[in-house]
Amino acid sequence: MDSSGLILLWRFIWVLLLQVLVFSGIEFFGVAQPMLLVLFLFTYPAESDYSLSIFLSFLLGLVADSFTDTLALNALAMTVAAYLRPSFLRLAYGISVEYYNDSKLQGNLGQHSYFLFLLLLTHHFIFFTAEVFELSRAFVILKQLVIHLPLSFLVGWLLIQLFSLQKR
Repeated sequence: MDSSGLILLWRFIWVLLLQVLVFSGIEFFGVAQPMLLVLFLFTYPAESDYSLSIFLSFLLGLVADSFTDTLALNALAMTVAAYLRPSFLRLAYGISVEYYNDSKLQGNLGQHSYFLFLLLLTHHFIFFTAEVFELSRAFVILKQLVIHLPLSFLVGWLLIQLFSLQKR
C-alpha cells in the first residue's frame, strides 16, 4: 500500500472514530448532534478514483450505522453525497478543479465553506428524509435540517480550520 492509500485509510478511521466515539455521545441543547462523516468526502483527494470514493463512503456510513444503530441511513446519505461530490467540486471551485494534480484543493475560505455546506446539506437531507420516510411530514425534515445543519457546519468548519492551520 502506497502512502496515499495509508493517508486515505487514516482519514477513514479518524472520521469514523470521531463520529462514533466523540460526536455520537454529544447532544447540544439536548436535541442537536453534529454529523460529520462528510469530512471524509471533504478531505478525499480530487483526482482520486470516483468509484472508490463511492464505495468507501458507503462503507464508512455502514460501519458508522452499525455503531450508532441508525439502520443504514448514514450509508445511504454518504453514498448519495459521494455520487454528487464531483458536481459539488465543480460548483464550489469552478471548472479548474479538473486540472489539479495534487490532493489539496486550492481555494479560498468561501469555496471551502460552500463545498462543506453542499456536502452537509446533501447528507442531512437524505438522512432525515429516509429517517422520516414520509414526504407529508416535510416540516419534520425541515426542522431536523434547521437544527442539525448549522451545528454540523460550525463544528466541521472549525475542525477543518484547526487542521489546516497545522499545515500552514
